[in-house]
Amino acid sequence: MKRIIAIVLTVLMIAAVTAGCNQKVGSGTTSATSKSESKANTAETAAKDAKSTEALLNIDDVPAPDLDKADAEYQKKAPEQGEEVAILHTNYGDISFKFFPEVAPKAVNSFKALAKDHRYDGTIFHRITKPETSGIGVVQGGDYTNFNGTGGVSAYGTGFGLEISDYLSNTEGSVAMARSQDPNSNGSQFYINSTNNNSLDGQYTVFAQVYDGMDVVSTLAKVQTGQNDKPVKDVVLQSVEIVEYSK
Repeated sequence: MKRIIAIVLTVLMIAAVTAGCNQKVGSGTTSATSKSESKANTAETAAKDAKSTEALLNIDDVPAPDLDKADAEYQKKAPEQGEEVAILHTNYGDISFKFFPEVAPKAVNSFKALAKDHRYDGTIFHRITKPETSGIGVVQGGDYTNFNGTGGVSAYGTGFGLEISDYLSNTEGSVAMARSQDPNSNGSQFYINSTNNNSLDGQYTVFAQVYDGMDVVSTLAKVQTGQNDKPVKDVVLQSVEIVEYSK
């Protein structure tokens, strides 16, 4: 009996050692692969983070606003021939807007620089609010670092202050910078007013106006949203072109 027990114990020990060796080899291989992938992912993330915070422009070189060029018709004027405009290509269609560099040069220069550097490409409109539920109607996006509304760095690598004019308002189709409670926290995020939101005037920098594609904005304003006003189906800003306007 003792001999049988000894034999059984010996077999069990051999099986345990064999299993342990196999597990160790398997784990070692998996571990090495994971470390390699982790190292690559870390390098990729670091490179992305470095790019996301890299300053494309020097904020000290931005010209001061030329408010003498703004008047009561300023926001309603169509783009002039040869003027730089933006064309936003979304998965719902194109939205085009003109800029107001005379009033908001910092915001305009930052948006153009980020667009030309393709920072906005592939981002989403992470927040779409509706007047009937939120009191305002906006289509908000531009977070190219976190893709969820918690990030986004300006082309200056830091936040910048408000640029306000009595001649620019949060009217339907206007485009403004999104920010936190800090008035100097303008970054890369922006919103398009899908309705008249004049209650926001004086609190956010209006820097552009949609002149073509309001039908697309209206469509986006009606998409189904879930928690935190995030669209259930991604609304993607596929790319942004900065081009010269031509009639």
